[in-house]
Amino acid sequence: MASYSPTSDLSAVATTGDYDDLTNTPDLSTYATNDTLGSYTLTSDLSAVATTGDYDDLTNKPDLSQYQAADADLDDLSDGTLSASK
Repeated sequence: MASYSPTSDLSAVATTGDYDDLTNTPDLSTYATNDTLGSYTLTSDLSAVATTGDYDDLTNKPDLSQYQAADADLDDLSDGTLSASK
C-alpha cells in the first residue's frame, strides 16, 4: 500500500479540484482584472476596414474624380516628362 495515501493526509484541493482550496495562491491583483478590458472595443463592434486595412472597405470615401486617374499601363512617363494632361 506504499503507492496510496490516506485521504486524511491530502489537502482539500486534492479531492475538490477547487482553486479556492489551494494554499499559497499567487497575488494576481497586479495583472489583468475583469474591468481592465473596459477600455477595449469588441472586434465585432469594429467596421470592416479596422481589421482588413482595405481602402475599399471605407465608407464615405472622398471624391477623387477631379484628380488624374491612375496610370494603369504605367506609360505616362515613358517620354520622361509629366504634364497636366498626363
